[in-house]
Amino acid sequence: MVVKKWTQPRSPGRPPLHDELVQLIVRLATENRTWGVVRIQGELRRLGQRLGAGTIRRILRGRRIPPPTTRDEQWRTFLQAHAESILAMDFFHGDCAYFLTRLYVAFVIEHRTRRVHLLGVTRHPTSAWPGTSPPISSRPVTGSVV
Repeated sequence: MVVKKWTQPRSPGRPPLHDELVQLIVRLATENRTWGVVRIQGELRRLGQRLGAGTIRRILRGRRIPPPTTRDEQWRTFLQAHAESILAMDFFHGDCAYFLTRLYVAFVIEHRTRRVHLLGVTRHPTSAWPGTSPPISSRPVTGSVV
């Protein structure tokens, strides 16, 4: 007869997640309905928590939180999320009746506040002109410029 040596039984699987982390995953999923598992995983990674997408999917499925049905890829959503940092630059020209010449105007508009900043006005634009001209006005422009 062979005698077996007694050993400590192994604990099954990985250790369970902390309740605070599970609550955070559920909160992120319910407050941000368009976020998928990978986006939640990325946000948790930014907070210093490394979890697999399958783990997050299992937690959400256990709480009966469905995956997002459609992705929010609308241009309006992107602009609202990044409005603080978007500037748009453009040019226009106007004919001056007094001098009988055409004036070229470079301006920048802030997306968040919709303020217009004039960069410069010239009769003879060159390729280096918009980048080298100092701002003429930092106040919002109302009415006609030329």
